[in-house]
Amino acid sequence: LNEAMKSASPSPTVSAAPKLMPDLVKPVKGSITKKFAYDNLVFMKTLNQWSTHFGVDISGKIGDDVVSALKGTVESTYKDPLLGNCVKVKSDNDIVCVYAGLVNTTTVKKGDAIEAGELIGQLGNTASCEATEDPHLHFEVWVKNTPQNPEPYFITK
Repeated sequence: LNEAMKSASPSPTVSAAPKLMPDLVKPVKGSITKKFAYDNLVFMKTLNQWSTHFGVDISGKIGDDVVSALKGTVESTYKDPLLGNCVKVKSDNDIVCVYAGLVNTTTVKKGDAIEAGELIGQLGNTASCEATEDPHLHFEVWVKNTPQNPEPYFITK
């Protein structure tokens, strides 16, 4: 029996599926107050309706530092009618992070190269679609134009 086992070909190893995204620095130190909801709906208190939620909301205080989740380049800083003041950062591997609900000014501008963990702005309360909720950062991650749940990739909890 031992000889038969030795000569038998080894069972194939199952390799883990490649990670969709690299590890992310959590952009604010708070807890997740609203989960990612791409295929289902969450209740939006301010809008009094159920909706998809293409990011996660991370609690904080107005003025808390917001840092970049990944190394990349600032693609834009803009004011969105629903999400308020935003910074969009694109990484070298084409992952796009959106930081929404920031104060009226940011510490970065379009074209700036930034490192993971580098300051990009401060938490505000400028997102009109979530204005009645406690202060938080609305954080989105997009891979190939599809929103992804960033929560499993945070290296800082």
